[in-house]
Amino acid sequence: MSGSDDTTGRKVRHVAVKSYEIRIRGEIPADELLEFGNVTRVVQPATTVVRGVVADQAALWMLLQRLQGLGLELTEIRRVPEPKVLAPPPGSE
Repeated sequence: MSGSDDTTGRKVRHVAVKSYEIRIRGEIPADELLEFGNVTRVVQPATTVVRGVVADQAALWMLLQRLQGLGLELTEIRRVPEPKVLAPPPGSE
């Protein structure tokens, strides 16, 4: 966490969220990921890649424990660059 002064001179704490990529052996049904909020799923042969942003280490551990509680085998976890916000393609709105 870092801090800075707001317009009133009060110290404001900023939480630095981090993006992670988690690889899991096998396929995870999309509905199993609904409770995790802002994560995406990419199914590859024999692997599912889950990407998302977590607020802190506690949130990351909760996500990992929940995935393991589903009986899934975690094969890799790594930090990845923050996702870029892209404008929707023309005509998609």
